[in-house]
Amino acid sequence: MKRINWKRVLILTCWAVSLVGVSVLLSFVSNKQDKIVCKGVKIVIEGKNFLVEKGDILALMNRVLPQFVSHPLDEIPVEQIERAVKLNPYVERADIFIDLDGIVRVNVKQREPVVRIINKSFQSFYVDKNGRKMPLSLNFSPRVVVANGNIDEQPAMNDTLKTKLAKDIFALAQFIGADENEFWKAQIVQVFANSNAELELIPRVGNHRILLGDTENLSERMNNLIVFYKKALPRVGWERYKVINIKYQNQVIGVRDTLAKQYITSTDTLKTDSTRIN
Repeated sequence: MKRINWKRVLILTCWAVSLVGVSVLLSFVSNKQDKIVCKGVKIVIEGKNFLVEKGDILALMNRVLPQFVSHPLDEIPVEQIERAVKLNPYVERADIFIDLDGIVRVNVKQREPVVRIINKSFQSFYVDKNGRKMPLSLNFSPRVVVANGNIDEQPAMNDTLKTKLAKDIFALAQFIGADENEFWKAQIVQVFANSNAELELIPRVGNHRILLGDTENLSERMNNLIVFYKKALPRVGWERYKVINIKYQNQVIGVRDTLAKQYITSTDTLKTDSTRIN
């Protein structure tokens, strides 16, 4: 006769009782939640900008369900409200849920602009950190690099960038805004696209323009400029050159004016501290 494994029977019985208990508890919670009315809303907005205000979110929620506070919880269309909040052009993500106390909780993450572009038709828009366009805000003006000049890019909202020049501007803005580039955040105040579709940088300190061209080997060329700033400019002064050309790899060209002789040096020369200043 086969012996009964009472230990196994006991374990299975415990599991069965636990499952029944959980089911009863969930049913109780569900029934309780159905009877609770919405007592309020708590909105949390993530991000360092102020492109989205709590009033904006609340207005969108009320469009879906007017005066949703005091409505039974099971009548609140959470998914529909979430979709409506995401329609705000400054919202990157929205998560909405209802807690057992009857509070509708809304967590919103703002989009993060990295550059403001003013195209050649004087149309203005932001580009966020994901490379998508977004409109200007009436509430807040983020402190980001401004790019203008001969730019063809059109402000189709929430669209990706189409032109190579705009993509180069975005790559440059990402580089300037990186955490490790605090110097460039402070130094570069504007990007200008000239008639040759080349990028020029306008610095905060110095009376010169930085002719960058495009963003190929960007980090290396900007490092070359750092070396030039440290080695050459302290000797002759920050006002010496009208243009500093870093278009070419491993070469920095300082131009006093359109008629004056250029100062050309390789970055290797600068790094060995044997620069000849004209």
